[in-house]
Amino acid sequence: MKTLKNCLSILSVFFLVICGCNHVAAKKPDQTRYVEYQQQDKTVSVRNDFSTVKTSDFSAMEAAVLGSIDNGGFETGDFTGWEFGDNGIEGLDPWQVCPSFSCGFFINPADGMPNNNPVEGAFEALNGFDGEAGYEAYLYQDIEVPAEGGQISLYDRIQYDGYGIPSTLPRIYEIQVRDLNNNILEVLFHKEIMLDGQSETDLGWQQRILDISAYAGEMIRVFIQLSVPESFTGPAQIEFDNFQLTAGPAPDSDVSGCIRLKGQPLAERPLVLWQEGEEAQTAETDLSGCYEFKNVASGKQFILMMNGPVVP
Repeated sequence: MKTLKNCLSILSVFFLVICGCNHVAAKKPDQTRYVEYQQQDKTVSVRNDFSTVKTSDFSAMEAAVLGSIDNGGFETGDFTGWEFGDNGIEGLDPWQVCPSFSCGFFINPADGMPNNNPVEGAFEALNGFDGEAGYEAYLYQDIEVPAEGGQISLYDRIQYDGYGIPSTLPRIYEIQVRDLNNNILEVLFHKEIMLDGQSETDLGWQQRILDISAYAGEMIRVFIQLSVPESFTGPAQIEFDNFQLTAGPAPDSDVSGCIRLKGQPLAERPLVLWQEGEEAQTAETDLSGCYEFKNVASGKQFILMMNGPVVP
């Protein structure tokens, strides 16, 4: 999606922006002004006398470059084209390629079958994302980045259950760029999962769109690393599917804007951007009342909040 540019005038003690692929009906709290964005028609649906703001489609992917990622959906039924493994420490479930409802720890209570389910096609890759302290697992493939740059797209799904067991360290999931000697060049995506006794949670399928244009024309290793720092603090699993490579410059995935009250910027105010299944992002308006959030997940509703008071 392209950067959202807006300049808002607000008169309240709480600021809320809802933006997403589908129109979201939001109950208006007392003395709250808010803007509802509707992405599909590429315009902003405005309430409370805000000026209309233009936005753009959130879909960041064009047609995939066929064959650039070998067996990106694991449709061979195995890991053809991929390297995978772990560091030899005991894990809950080693890497598997699975059809729907056939493997993993978590069960569909309606039929007692595993609830794994590929996001596309017939197969997916799955790892237990659990084990003894120090367990690490990896999945990678070496690819050539198009000369004009490109992006990696993939889907992941994380489930876990803290079983009421205290824990102090998060499990870590990273997508890295490495060179062909296995040196880390960049961390493209980092996610921490803190179980700490939490009840059973399914984050659902999440799409990641990651820019690798800095390596245009080069051979790189797209490397997934899973780390478990504490022993068996509750079962978990992670599924992967539908890896694709898209050629061309990266789309703008930032969310930005400026907030003013009665013509004066709301400077140095904390903001929070939240998307379901993602880590909350925080930012602060600058002296001009402007803000920017990086790497907002494509195609998903977001909520942007600023707590008052909003006296300029």
